[in-house]
Amino acid sequence: MQRRAVHLTRMVTSQRRLAGDAAHQLRTPLSALTIRLDELALAESAEEAREVAEEAHTQVERLTAVVEEMLETAANSALATMDILSLDEVIAAQQREWQPLFSEQRRGMRVTGTFGLHVACPQGVLSQVLSTLIENSLTYGEGIITLHIEHNGPSVQLVMSDEGPGIKPEIADLIFERDVTAGGGTGRGLALARQIITAVGGRLELLDERHATFGVFLSEPAESPTR
Repeated sequence: MQRRAVHLTRMVTSQRRLAGDAAHQLRTPLSALTIRLDELALAESAEEAREVAEEAHTQVERLTAVVEEMLETAANSALATMDILSLDEVIAAQQREWQPLFSEQRRGMRVTGTFGLHVACPQGVLSQVLSTLIENSLTYGEGIITLHIEHNGPSVQLVMSDEGPGIKPEIADLIFERDVTAGGGTGRGLALARQIITAVGGRLELLDERHATFGVFLSEPAESPTR
């Protein structure tokens, strides 16, 4: 109990430090972007609006670079604070979080395979990766999302797919590259998801372009969780 309390204290301290760093690093590019948007609203001609819009786009790219750098830093620092996670609890939290959109789109997510497993991974990292895959399916996929959990020796595999047509062959090999997207997104979500899961010793792979089948590979904890 005492060790868990120390871990929670360190985690809260780390999150506060990250929040403070985020506020500091994002303040300047956000202010610059706000100025450009104000100028765009006041533009008196299409040419002036185009020039301001280009400057605003540059500010967005700068802001994105700052966020990506912070995500990488957070993932790297998480290596020292690995959590022992109950997959059942993490997945249930994701289902609750996305339920409004599931209902809105008349879709849902079913979970199959082995239950009661634990993995070694920072909770924020796993939640972000699963959230990215769910959002990707809700944006580009169709039908029911299936999350299948497999236990293979010391590793755990989470396989997510849906009932849609899948990923176009011409972008399948590039799906984890930045700025590659199947539609109107930024093309950064999957790239960032793979980056942060790799930083903590896991893997994110496209297993089959049909039905957009992705696999998340994680290790079991070295020690059994205390019940």
